[in-house]
Amino acid sequence: MYNRLLDGETISSKEILQTLIDHGLYRNSNIELVSVLLNHDVPVRLGYLSEESPARTTSYEGGTGIILNSRFINKISNRYLATVILHEMMHAMTANAISNPKTKEEKEFVKLNKQMYKLLNKLLPASSYPREDEINGYYALVDEDEFAANFLTDRTVRQLVLDSVKESD
Repeated sequence: MYNRLLDGETISSKEILQTLIDHGLYRNSNIELVSVLLNHDVPVRLGYLSEESPARTTSYEGGTGIILNSRFINKISNRYLATVILHEMMHAMTANAISNPKTKEEKEFVKLNKQMYKLLNKLLPASSYPREDEINGYYALVDEDEFAANFLTDRTVRQLVLDSVKESD
């Protein structure tokens, strides 16, 4: 799979997720989420990204795809790659719903996501909690898209939400 990406081939997210599962690269806490994501197919390819990020989800006419940053692919561990793919898959699954909700479920998701995002931004102001801090989960508060993807895939962010809400009571 890795060599095919290097050769410029676009690979199915299903294949990548299954390979990462087969190699035991997902924690038990994420296996259920990964299993759901196996029902979706997002094209993944290697590409040059100027930003300092290992990957980006991008929309194009007819769908959504994931670009793995060619500048990082040789510098990250397989476990980190598994985390990146999971995060980008969540962007792929939630981006259209957040930007253009159509169904009742999408509208409810956007409403709840917006409420949580606004509450956390109020409880954790950017002046005291730098948004570029990924280790402590504050990066999730950059925007509603990042909040959704991080909340769904990162237990640090879920714990941050829980702790912040408890402290506010």
